[in-house]
Amino acid sequence: MKNARFNRLFSLVLCITMMISLCGCRSRKNEPNKQSDQQQSESKSEDKKIGGITYEKAEYEKFNSYAKDNGLKGTHIYFDGVIGDVLYASLDKTIPGSDSLYLGITQDDGKEWLLEFEAEPITDRAKLESMAGKKARVFCVYEGLSNEYLKPAVSLYYDKCWIKLEKKQTLRWDDFTNNVETLTAWCDENNRILYVDNIDDEKKQGAIGKTSGVIDSVSVEKSDFTIFTKSETDSLIKYTYNTATPFLFYKPIDISFLKNGDNVEVYYRIGFDNIPYVFSVKKVEDVGITQEAILTLLVQEYKVYSYEEIARNPNKVKGHKAMVFGKVIQVIEQGDSVNLRVNISQSEWDIYSDTVYVTYTKKSSDEDRILENDIVMILGTLDGLYTYDAGSGAQVTLPLIQSDYIRILE
Repeated sequence: MKNARFNRLFSLVLCITMMISLCGCRSRKNEPNKQSDQQQSESKSEDKKIGGITYEKAEYEKFNSYAKDNGLKGTHIYFDGVIGDVLYASLDKTIPGSDSLYLGITQDDGKEWLLEFEAEPITDRAKLESMAGKKARVFCVYEGLSNEYLKPAVSLYYDKCWIKLEKKQTLRWDDFTNNVETLTAWCDENNRILYVDNIDDEKKQGAIGKTSGVIDSVSVEKSDFTIFTKSETDSLIKYTYNTATPFLFYKPIDISFLKNGDNVEVYYRIGFDNIPYVFSVKKVEDVGITQEAILTLLVQEYKVYSYEEIARNPNKVKGHKAMVFGKVIQVIEQGDSVNLRVNISQSEWDIYSDTVYVTYTKKSSDEDRILENDIVMILGTLDGLYTYDAGSGAQVTLPLIQSDYIRILE
C-alpha cells in the first residue's frame, strides 16, 4: 500500500519536473526573438533627436552615390571620424570665391566623408588645417557626391549643424568664415573689380569683389541704396543694392551713414541665385565719376516738355518721363517731403510764367534745400492735374510732376 502511494507520488513529481523542463525550453526558444527586438531598438536609438530635428546615424554606403540617384539630399545626418587634410575643388579658377574647400573626415574603417566649405577668402583655411588629427562627431546635412573626389559631401551651412570635438568644443559654419575686414582687405589687395552688368552672368556666380560709384539715393527703411557706377565698357549705369539679406551669417550692414553724392566702394558677392550679397560699403575720396557724367546719364531717360504740352492734354502724357527748367516761386517743406510751385516758361526778358506743381522727396536729410527764386532743372514723371485750396479760399488746378531729381542751376 505504501509502495503504491510512493509510486504515485514519484510519478507526479516526475510529471511536474518534465513540465517545468518543457516550459524552460520554450522560454529559451523565444529568447533569440527578444534579442532581435532589442537590437532593433538599440539601432533606432542611435539616431539623435536634437532641437526638433532627427539626425540619422549615417551608413556610408547608403550615401555614397549621387543625390539625384539616392534622393537623400537635405537629410540631417551625423557620423564620427578623424579630421584630415583640406582638399580643393575647382569650379573656375578665374573667379576667386566661387570654388569650394573640403575638409576630409575619415571613419575607423577608412571611409572618408567630405565636409564642404566656401573657398578662400570666405573660409579661413588656416583654421581648417589646424584641426587635422582631431576626433570629431559631425552633425550636418547631406549634399551629394563630390564630382572631383567621388566621395559623399556634407555641409554645416544650414541651421543646427555643427562639429563636436573633444572637451565639448563645438564649431559651426560661421566659426570658419573670415570677418568683413579680412574679406574687404583681400578684395583691395587683389584689386577684385566686379561690374554690376555681370551680376546676371551665370559664369560669375560665387565671385567676390567690389564696385565703386556715386550714391544716388538711400532708403534705410527699404534697406537699399542706389549708385551710379561704371560698366565693363566704361559707360555709366545706375544700380540698386538691397542689403536686407546678410552675406552668409553676417548681420545686415548699416547704410544710415550714406547720403546722396557720396563716393563709395561696395563690396559684395554674386550669389548662386544671381543676387549681389553686400558685406561692406566704404566712403572713398574719388571714384572717377563726375556730376556731369551722371547728369548726362539721367537726361537720356527724360524728354523735354513745354508747358503747353503738359497742360493741354494732361491725361495723354500722364506717366511720361519729363524734363523741365524753371524758377521756383514757392517752397513747402515737411521733413524730407518738398512741394514746389515752379514757373517753367521763360520769356526773352528772363521773366518766368506758367506754373506747375512739383512733389519731391529728398534723397538724404542733408541734401541742399531748394529756395524761392532758385533756377532748377526738374526730372520727373507727369501725373495729370493737381487741385488745391489757395489761401483766398479759391481752388487752383495745376499740372503735376512727381519729381525724381531736382538740380539747382543757379
